[in-house]
Amino acid sequence: MFREATRAERQAPKVPGAKLLARLLSAAVLAAACLGAAPAVLEWIDYVQWGGSVDVPPPGRWAFLLMLLCLLEIAYAVYLWQLADWMSLLVVATAALVLAGLYAIALGLTLVSRATEGLVGEHGLQLGHHLAGGKAAMWSLLMLAVWALVALFAARLSLQWRRAEQALGGHGSGR
Repeated sequence: MFREATRAERQAPKVPGAKLLARLLSAAVLAAACLGAAPAVLEWIDYVQWGGSVDVPPPGRWAFLLMLLCLLEIAYAVYLWQLADWMSLLVVATAALVLAGLYAIALGLTLVSRATEGLVGEHGLQLGHHLAGGKAAMWSLLMLAVWALVALFAARLSLQWRRAEQALGGHGSGR
């Protein structure tokens, strides 16, 4: 069922500290996911706490979408924690770039759209009442910056790890 490691795989050089850095980056991805979930969690807490009031609308579609996105981010953090190697870092860097792109789209929508129109209105994400104070735009900008930095650090660490393994003559995953 499981094959034994070959002699070359057992003797493959390991890159010191790279696995620890990958796990630290995994913790950073988890922290970024929790930061990203904060507006949706606060929206749900307000609704549960004050749901009987007329002034508190139920959570919008954006809160459900954001929680789904944060679950995906948590899955990538767990993936990187379990498989801490240069290829997993490259996968997480790619996913972080995609997430940064999604937050850039959200930033564009919040800056250009009016509260009652298009994708942010009542028939879309139901984000209209958060646009007035600029909270949604600032949060989108923050998350764009966070995920762009995660992508940068993951890609740099992945490339450095891969180069170090190639320089040492290894072809393993550095475990």
